[in-house]
Amino acid sequence: MLIHHVHQDQFALYLPPMAARLGRWLESKGSCLVYRDRTIIAVSPSTRMGARRRLGLKGDIVVIPPGFESPAATLAPLKSRSKTPRIVCVGRLVAHKSVASIVAAVPELVGEFPGLELHIVGDGTERPAIEAIVSDLDLSDHVVVHGALSTPDRDQLMRTAWMSVNASKGEGWGLSVVEANSLGVPVLAYQRPGLRDSIRHGETGWLLDDAEALARPSPLSSEIWKMRARPWQWGRERASGPLSSPGRRWGHRSSACSRPSGAAWPSHRTTGAM
Repeated sequence: MLIHHVHQDQFALYLPPMAARLGRWLESKGSCLVYRDRTIIAVSPSTRMGARRRLGLKGDIVVIPPGFESPAATLAPLKSRSKTPRIVCVGRLVAHKSVASIVAAVPELVGEFPGLELHIVGDGTERPAIEAIVSDLDLSDHVVVHGALSTPDRDQLMRTAWMSVNASKGEGWGLSVVEANSLGVPVLAYQRPGLRDSIRHGETGWLLDDAEALARPSPLSSEIWKMRARPWQWGRERASGPLSSPGRRWGHRSSACSRPSGAAWPSHRTTGAM
């Protein structure tokens, strides 16, 4: 069985109470009855932990992070990043992605960066609500909701960004994170399932505690962003762990970014209780 992520906290966001309760039972007790001690593939340590602790699955759990084919080699050369601070966010516009919270942080950032732009790429049920927030906060000069874009157009837009932001309440892995990284763009996110696995704090992005606001402290105000997101480079020393496939490293680190531990990638297989 392959598990991308545990949905226990998401059923209530999308289903009526009784249906949500049934969904939680099917994912936990129901899965235990059906799969028993069969081997499970999880896409991240966070998913493995959730499968063990929240779902109660007893079989071996093997962690295999998703791979992807970097589009960087197939795109036309990038002349330069945006001259003004630009944040590009890619993903479905649904409740647990919390894109509205990113829009709500824009007014405070605009006070520090008057030319700031937020570009939102993706579609979903939350799009009307997000567009209403943009209108209510009078942010039409700073926030663009593109909807769905073709893959080349999406990637070209991402390449012009200074950074990306992911405010999701939890992911299985965070594929959009490593896709942004492969295009030279670091990602700001909360210390949440999946995202804490795909982001190396201070090296490929930043992880915030839940109590921290998206707008403060802002990595945009660090020296590294005053120089407009120096390009990523192929490093001679390949990164260990889940980012070894893209093999990208931050070419020039700033003192504003703390160096990650680099040794926190857990064992890829667990058996029994965890």
